[in-house]
Amino acid sequence: MFIRSFSQAFLVLCLFASSSSADIVYMVDGLAIRGEVREVTPDKVYLLLEDGVIGIPVARVKRIDYDLEARRGRLAADDFKGRYDIAQLAIQKGSSRIALEELTAAAGKQDVPAGAWKQLAFLMRDAGDNKGALAAVSQYLKTVPDDAEALELKQLLLKEITPPQKPDKTAPVTNEPSVAPGTVDPAPADTASVPSQPAPAAAPAAPPKQEGLEDGTWQVEGWGNSATVQITLSEGNKILAIISPAGGTQDKTAVGTARRLDLSGKKRLLFSAHVDGKSPLPVGLAFITSDYYESRLVSLKPGWNTDVSIDITGSDFKCRDTNWAFKSDIKRLNRVDKLVFLLYNYRNSANVFLDDIRAE
Repeated sequence: MFIRSFSQAFLVLCLFASSSSADIVYMVDGLAIRGEVREVTPDKVYLLLEDGVIGIPVARVKRIDYDLEARRGRLAADDFKGRYDIAQLAIQKGSSRIALEELTAAAGKQDVPAGAWKQLAFLMRDAGDNKGALAAVSQYLKTVPDDAEALELKQLLLKEITPPQKPDKTAPVTNEPSVAPGTVDPAPADTASVPSQPAPAAAPAAPPKQEGLEDGTWQVEGWGNSATVQITLSEGNKILAIISPAGGTQDKTAVGTARRLDLSGKKRLLFSAHVDGKSPLPVGLAFITSDYYESRLVSLKPGWNTDVSIDITGSDFKCRDTNWAFKSDIKRLNRVDKLVFLLYNYRNSANVFLDDIRAE
């Protein structure tokens, strides 16, 4: 039965007063009606009560307090549009936690607007998850590439997302004379008799660091987990950042660069890598020539891994001809068409920074 009068609604309110999971519509005259808001139109708020639905004129509504947790509990697991709608209510209510959780689940799903990625990016940034924010805003810009606000956010995030400085390979050597603690350097006996010497010429400026293969165009391969790949700067040094969020469906994230490389005469491919988090990350390399050749995995420890080496002269690469057993050498090393980094992160997030990618 549909309730048509507000006097009836008030009676129903009394019946619902003990309910702890319902929306509350606050009226301008002080009345508060508890139920489930089914729809809000420019003219009316439709509220489901025990005996039916009432339509409350918007002009008589002061505000609506949505019970977000109750709404979440009623959602089907695959109702991503419903999750998006709850996120919008949560944003209006100022509940960033619920908005973040629901947008994380809904963004990119069917019937969910692309703007969900942008909202998610800002929420992640505000929560301190810059890498997640970069992944989200990059997904949004694939659909809306000319959004100035999103482009500005992406540039800000790229400036903030840098790994810790790499440790020096060698300690600096100084020629300073040692002085025992508590003593004072003796002054020259006669400073006036010491002829002045011209100041030494300034040491030549160190040449700029030569960038490796990280300085180029890299893209995420569609047959792996989703990720964001960007060139970022750390103290003027270009570093390849790979941000792969959790929840992928594949066992690995693949990021490749399509460029012609002549690796004949080279013995190994080296790179340095910084791995975020507390767990090791298995990583492999694929060389695409006339076939696909994948190396055995190396385990990268958390933090910086300097000069990781992959022997490219051995016969322990897997390919189609060996039925994917590690029993082949790389054919046509003089003509490598693509180099692919493989991060075996399975369904976990992986944030990796690559530097000094080179062949020797």
